[in-house]
Amino acid sequence: MPALANIVLPDGTATPVNVTFTPSQVTDALKVFADRRLAYPSQQPTVSYSFKAPGTSGSAYSNDVRINLPHVRTVGGVDVVDSTSRAFVAFKISPNASALERAHLIAFTKSALANALIAAGVKDLDPLWG
Repeated sequence: MPALANIVLPDGTATPVNVTFTPSQVTDALKVFADRRLAYPSQQPTVSYSFKAPGTSGSAYSNDVRINLPHVRTVGGVDVVDSTSRAFVAFKISPNASALERAHLIAFTKSALANALIAAGVKDLDPLWG
């Protein structure tokens, strides 16, 4: 089991800059990491991670990752959050999945999110057609 630590992710600029997300809320069920470069928590981008083992009914493992990106604008000289964009990735993993199958799942997920067709939907608001 990995120990709780900072998460460092590159941003989306042409020359990516690493952004450090530090633990801000930690419970057994949920870990929230915040980019604390802005003073107010409501303005800070966050990465959340939750993990649930299967219950007695034999359900799947549940690993969820959420990213919240508040959009901070200056209105009348005051910085305010006028909206928030979000990403949510939900993994539902069978207890019967082998280590190789779990490795395939994370590899396909990372590759799909990096794929130009899928990325265009987010970066350019360009839907797939055909």
